[in-house]
Amino acid sequence: MAVEPPKSGNNKHQLAVVVVPLPAQGHLNQLLHFALNLSSRSGIPVHYAAPASHILQAKSRLHGCDPNSLHSIHFHDLPLPPFPTPSPDPDAATKFPAHVQPLFEVYSEARAPLSSLLCTLSPTAQRLVVVHEPLSSFAAEEAAGVPNAESYAFRCIPASYHLSSLNEGIACRELLRARGVDFPSNDGCMTDEFLAFASRSRRRNWSDLSSGMLFNTCREIEGEFVDALAHEPQFLNKKLFTVGPLNPVAVGHGQRRRHHCLEWLDKQPPASVLYVSFGSTTTLPDAQIEQLAIALLNSNRRFIWVLRDADRGDIFAEGGKRREGRLPQGFAERVEGRGIVIRDWAPQLEILAHEATAAFVSHCGWNSCMESISMGVPVVGWPMHSDQPRNAVFVSEYLKVGVVVRDWARREETVTAAEIEDAIKKVMVDDGAEEIRRRAKALGEAVRGAVADGGSSRTDFDAFIAQISSMASEPSNGRSYEHQPVAVVVVPFPAQGHLNQLLHFALILSSRCGVPVHYAAPASHVRQAKSRLHGWDPNSLHSIRFHDLPIHPFPTPSPDPDVAAKFPAHLQPLWEAFDDDARVPLAALLRTLSPTSQRLVIVHEPLSSFAAEEAAGIPNAESYAFQCIPVSYILSWRDEGSPGRELLRARGVDFPSNDGCMTDEFLAFAGRRQNWIELSSGTLLNTCREIEGEFVDVLAREPKYLNKKLFTVGPLNPVAVGQGKLQRHDCLEWLDKQPPASVLYVSFGSTTTLPDAQIEQLAIALLNSNHRFIWVLRDADRGDIFAEGGKPREGRLPQGFAERVEGRGIVIRDWAPQLEILAHEATAAFVSHCGWNSCMESISMGVPVVGWPMHSDQPRNAVFVSEYLKVGVVVRDWARREETVTAAEIEDAIKKVMVDDGAEEIRRRAKALGEAVRGAVADGGSSRADFDAFIAHISG
Repeated sequence: MAVEPPKSGNNKHQLAVVVVPLPAQGHLNQLLHFALNLSSRSGIPVHYAAPASHILQAKSRLHGCDPNSLHSIHFHDLPLPPFPTPSPDPDAATKFPAHVQPLFEVYSEARAPLSSLLCTLSPTAQRLVVVHEPLSSFAAEEAAGVPNAESYAFRCIPASYHLSSLNEGIACRELLRARGVDFPSNDGCMTDEFLAFASRSRRRNWSDLSSGMLFNTCREIEGEFVDALAHEPQFLNKKLFTVGPLNPVAVGHGQRRRHHCLEWLDKQPPASVLYVSFGSTTTLPDAQIEQLAIALLNSNRRFIWVLRDADRGDIFAEGGKRREGRLPQGFAERVEGRGIVIRDWAPQLEILAHEATAAFVSHCGWNSCMESISMGVPVVGWPMHSDQPRNAVFVSEYLKVGVVVRDWARREETVTAAEIEDAIKKVMVDDGAEEIRRRAKALGEAVRGAVADGGSSRTDFDAFIAQISSMASEPSNGRSYEHQPVAVVVVPFPAQGHLNQLLHFALILSSRCGVPVHYAAPASHVRQAKSRLHGWDPNSLHSIRFHDLPIHPFPTPSPDPDVAAKFPAHLQPLWEAFDDDARVPLAALLRTLSPTSQRLVIVHEPLSSFAAEEAAGIPNAESYAFQCIPVSYILSWRDEGSPGRELLRARGVDFPSNDGCMTDEFLAFAGRRQNWIELSSGTLLNTCREIEGEFVDVLAREPKYLNKKLFTVGPLNPVAVGQGKLQRHDCLEWLDKQPPASVLYVSFGSTTTLPDAQIEQLAIALLNSNHRFIWVLRDADRGDIFAEGGKPREGRLPQGFAERVEGRGIVIRDWAPQLEILAHEATAAFVSHCGWNSCMESISMGVPVVGWPMHSDQPRNAVFVSEYLKVGVVVRDWARREETVTAAEIEDAIKKVMVDDGAEEIRRRAKALGEAVRGAVADGGSSRADFDAFIAHISG
């Protein structure tokens, strides 16, 4: 039965747990399983803190659990500075994943955001428990500085390996020798750089700081080693808990779609399939791949082979691209029907749990060992680095549930096909194979029993919960963190222009007033927002506390360049998933933060109106709506004859119709959110009085806004653009060499995909114009820009285009530093889709706009910029939106802002408006005053 969570009579939890994994797959995975077990067993609030991309990695690779179980965990981003993510070297002499060393080195930067998180959580619980790994020992140091916190170390390696590293391994060697076992040396297991890193990471003795230690093992596997560890001097006053296996032992699928390899396994005889996988940190050279392929061919065994390179430090970098190891010619045809080669992530737990699986050719990472042992599957050990050589010997010689391919002393040689075949036979067909399988099956049953009611690991897990729960009732040392007067939670809608504006808002708010600012979005969208931030020092991100709002898996189709309507309908599945799922984790976050401040302020968008509804249910919370669209556009939706429509008409401006601007599905989606005005205490607008003052005044007089405060706080983008520590983009170096006001910047944002016919016409126009240019040519974002297979289509340029514009123009196929480009003195004009984000950036930099709208508010924004502000032109009338814009029309629009008689006046007006808008955010400016008024309002 589950242990009852501790109860409290006040609004605090008696206990909260923060789990801090090392950002590598085997560590992320084990500690996520631990977090899920702890949450499901105790009801204690469990927080999982890691860099955003590694949170996404851990969640995306979770198998054997219902994905909905993730909603029980509170995920927190520990932001890191940018770091190199090189591919692994398959031909390196040592197999240790040295290519992830830059990640390990930069991981120390997680200390500051973790400290901030602990300070935030400390007032919410009587006791705060931090579970960390020795390589994350800074977590123990930070916990030691929090009055009501304590830490526990978590070991992702076996107790036997840990014991072998203490006191020259004397106690371990004695135990092993009594069983006729001798561990190999550690030569070649790790690089000098990693050993130095590990030594630095343990610069303070984590065992002194920790209240106990958790092991992902069980007494049925390592009982005598755990007892020996408990007698070591540094652990005499510590409690050791054996809580493994942490992986599910009764594997379910939840709502995940079943992997195709499992369907194939269903058709194979029992105990007939060899599973081959070397985990997430191994890269085989082609010569070794060839020998393994020959062995599998010659063995005549059915098999599943996971053939993939080691993970990079960020598995989503560059769309997650990896090298594909080369198989012998004709291999696929010769094994068709008998074997499967998987080039991506595989559902290992489900494969090992399947009755058709007979044995596991494994690198013997401890995670894989525990999964194989718990499923009763024999192991063919083929270790590569780290603890793996000793694990392989432990599994084969001590537990006797496997064999080793060959001696570790010969690690630098290519393992031959004959050696591999021989090892396979030893667990599949030789005389001793039946005994190995019998022992593996019996040990699997015993290990599964360890986590059942009354089992040794179940008992230890319950003892751990009981220990930390009893500590929660003990008084701390008398100190406590004072409640903050106010904390702010920002909830953006998950689309680039929204993520970007609200991240700018969060950064300004944090830098201006010092209140804790939290930014809550799905993990991949948190990462998207941070990776595309420009104009700020990247270190400024450390001032924001990022939180994951997990949502269920959703389709992420590529955009269709040939649809008549340019609205990004391919993003609709994301928005539906966000609306369905983000509410629950946001509510949990607000409940966690509520006790930490006297007032909790939620800033949300109308499309995230569930945030206002959740805020309304919290006694000390209030919400403010944030509009990412211009006020003129808001007023344009009012009835004919309304003050807003009359104001436009008085200025000689006639907005186009909304026909073709949005899909019916999106209009229905947006229409379900109408109550945010009543729930909100005010509205923030990314505009300024210098642009829309008279429209803001009209909006303020509308009945629904009469008792609401409107704050014009734009532009939110930096207007004095710096580089921070970011490496400068190549295009900026090129711009440095161009004359002032000579370059045309062409970009259609993150939600536009041009068909090839339109790309051709634009290319011809740029060729014929003879102007210098930077053209950002990329498809619209998918719902998850980091999804595997996320490489975007490359729009086709006319043959010879690159050669003809060489030196005069640049085509960028990826994300571009738009703010820096617009701020550069060489930039003359901006051919833009007229999303409001881009309009505000262009206006604030004094750059004229050639408006080429595609959907949503863009057609009306384009008219507003060109006819009301008179700082641009429109390529052509919105009524002709379904036609391909010709090269001649594009050229004509470019001339109007670059060379025609009226061009100088447009540029003069744009420059003057830019100066006025930049003045709005300077000391004494209108937007600066409104931002200060907002801070005063929420602080009062």
